[in-house]
Parts: sequence; structure tokens; C-alpha cells
Amino acid sequence: MRGTVQMENADLTRPNRTENCQMMPRSIRKRMALFAATLAAALALSAASHAQRRAAPPGEPSVSPEEAFYSGWNHERDPQKKTQLGEKFVQTYPASRHNQEVYDQLFLAYDAKQDWSNFYAISDKAIAQFPDDVTVLALTGWVIPHLYSANDPDADKKLVKAEAYEKHALEVIPKLVKAPAAKQEEFASIQKAMLTMAYSGLGLIYFRKTNYQDSVTQLQQATQTALSPDPIDFYALAVGLEHLGRYGDAADAYQKCSEMAGNVETLCKASAERIKGQTATAK
Repeated sequence: MRGTVQMENADLTRPNRTENCQMMPRSIRKRMALFAATLAAALALSAASHAQRRAAPPGEPSVSPEEAFYSGWNHERDPQKKTQLGEKFVQTYPASRHNQEVYDQLFLAYDAKQDWSNFYAISDKAIAQFPDDVTVLALTGWVIPHLYSANDPDADKKLVKAEAYEKHALEVIPKLVKAPAAKQEEFASIQKAMLTMAYSGLGLIYFRKTNYQDSVTQLQQATQTALSPDPIDFYALAVGLEHLGRYGDAADAYQKCSEMAGNVETLCKASAERIKGQTATAK
């Protein structure tokens, strides 16, 4: 049966190979937008973010040039101008206490625009200065395996980075402390969604590496904890289960995937029928 399994290097995000390789289909963009919204909410509810917005330290003018610049950036509503101001701010004040917040907003802005060059550049800068920045860790680790291409000469190196990011995110997320005014239930829900993203990213990373045992373990976590499960997670889970010889579980995962609208819906339906037919023939 294993010889008929869809190859793990198949581009799960772009079934139509004529599509621009740097663009994600609408279903994946919607999933990323949901994750980005989750991360933005986490920023607002975390104690670390709250601390970044504290008053100026004793002895520092209440409205220093740095604080005035930050205030102008913070109140800017035009996305393009805000991005430009953010880039200028971190260059002008590389040691500012506001930099993690500014980096995170730049990071999410480039994610929304699918500007991957700047997305990865800001990711690297943010992690270099703030290695526990879970916003950057979790989303970068999730994006890399979704944009994976076996033809990329740096593909393996990127997967190694993504794996390290998601593992560290899983260490940091449970330790996040909510801001004093945040509701515990809301903060717990955000933490759960962030963990789901990290499990999802790590599962797909292992899938790309053909480490099916670990991939299945992480994707089972992701699909069990997600409020809105990702069909790509179910597809990769099904392929992994099939490679492990767990055909009944694989058929169930293919079936769940086939019932979700998305870019792998047709593939999951065909795979569900295939494995059911093969199982019946084997009997």
C-alpha cells in the first residue's frame, strides 16, 4: 500500500503548480490571518507587552525624542506609513524598550502582505534581540514548512531553523504571564491557540523530513486542540499514519480532511476512497 501514498514532498499549499510559488492559496492565507490575529491578541494580553508600554523610567524626560517617535508610530493608522516608521524606529533606537512590540507589528504586517523577504529579515532581527519572542518563533516556524520547496538549496537548513523555533515556542508559551487587566479565560484560550499553531508547524516540519512518527504525534496534538482544525494538518496526519501502517486511522484522517473546504479537499476525498478500496482488497 505504501507505494501509492502521495509523496511527502508534494506541495500541500499549491496543488496547481502553475501558481506563483511565493503565494499561498486563500485557505492558507485565511489560516495565517487567524494565527496572526491570535498572536496580536496574545501581545495585547501578555504581561511582557504590558511592561513595554510602561511609563518612562525615572530620570528620563516624559516625552523624549524616542518616546515621541514611538507615540507617532503607535498612533499611525496608515499601514504602509506605519511599516516605514517601524523600520526607521528600530534602526534609530536599536536598544529601545519598545523594540519587541515594533518588531512584532512589522513581522505581522509583512506576513499579511506575504512579503516573505522582509518577513524573514524581520524574523531574524527580532529573534536575535528577543530570543523568547513567541510571536515570531511560532509563526516563522509555521510558515517555513508551508512554503517548503524541495528545490530550494536551503530547504533543509530552513527546516532545522523552523524546528528549533517551534520547540522553543512550546517551551515559552506555557510560561507566558497575562497582563493584570486581562481575563484569565481569554488568556488561556489564546495560549491554547498558540500551542496549536506550534504543534501544527512542528508536525509539518517532521512531515517534510519524512519523520512520520514524530509528525503524527505533533499533528494529533494540533488537530485535537484546534478550535478550527486545519485540513492540511489532517492530510499530513493521514499520510503519516499510512506510512506507519495504521491504515484505519489514516482512513479516518483522510475522511475528516475530505469534509473540510480547502485546497486539499479533493485530494483527501480521492485518498480516502483509495485506502478504503485497498483495505477491502487486502481482506
